[in-house]
Amino acid sequence: MKEGPSAAALALAWGAVVAVFWGGLVVPSMQPGLRRPMDVDLYGYFVPKFWYGNAELGAGRLPLWNPYEYGGLPFLGAAQPAALYPPKIAVYALAGRAATHAYMALHYLLAGGFAFVALRGLGLGWPGAALGTVTWAFSPLNLESHYHPVRLACLTWVPLVLLAFVRLLERPGPRAAAALAGAAALTLLGGYPEYALDTGVCLLVFWLVAGWRLGPRDGRALGWPRRSWRSRSCRSSRWRGRARAPRGCPLRSRRRTSPTSPCSATRGCWARWRARMRSGSTWRRSPGCSRSWARSPAGRTFGSRSSCSGGRRSRSGRC
Repeated sequence: MKEGPSAAALALAWGAVVAVFWGGLVVPSMQPGLRRPMDVDLYGYFVPKFWYGNAELGAGRLPLWNPYEYGGLPFLGAAQPAALYPPKIAVYALAGRAATHAYMALHYLLAGGFAFVALRGLGLGWPGAALGTVTWAFSPLNLESHYHPVRLACLTWVPLVLLAFVRLLERPGPRAAAALAGAAALTLLGGYPEYALDTGVCLLVFWLVAGWRLGPRDGRALGWPRRSWRSRSCRSSRWRGRARAPRGCPLRSRRRTSPTSPCSATRGCWARWRARMRSGSTWRRSPGCSRSWARSPAGRTFGSRSSCSGGRRSRSGRC
């Protein structure tokens, strides 16, 4: 079987794609000044608050309050300044004037890498994962986030959250739980808490709809058991079979040979019972017989007037 390209080759290729996209397309098309209403969000809200949050942390203070708007506003509680988001803190502390460009390019790199890892972890081959990575990274929602960098920051971690959630359902353990907690925390700290809430709702719906497919591995899965629906169908079929079964059939035989049960391996007992009922012959007592077949609901329904002879067995010994 032909192997796919190495991880290093894929990482270099994705880095080249992001460099051409951001440095060759986005940056040359940017114009100074406020030409559109959405420009105010980037230059008048996000970038100044990113710098202010880092300045407060650099001075050893937790940025709880913003004294420069109105009579003062909560800063950390506003969430969108992303005051405690680790990638923002690192980039705006190291990149200087190019911090905003470095911040966006870094998140495009991370978005593609996490999407590829998640799609591969969910079972796709490398061509399908590569196509899904490009589709996700350059989706319209991400491309519209250039003036709202916190949206791209939050969406970057969503594929990793999904992969960690699936791993936690399949194999509960500290590693999967730590990965899910870390990715979810970064999604929350990215600056757009609504996306973190939406992601949680989507994971809940995913578990309710598809959790039964994530069967137990070593009996430790948090998903629905694989055979839950089949087992439920079998149990209901068996109960229906018991309600309609002839009292002459042993209980064990009736449980295995319900006519509607998908678990039945043989229907000989039911075939013989139907043949007797059609021919109008009597139903004699056999091992496991009830006291009277004629007194049973099925016997009264079919109009049989015979009853089991007390304690005697038929020559056949069974139904």
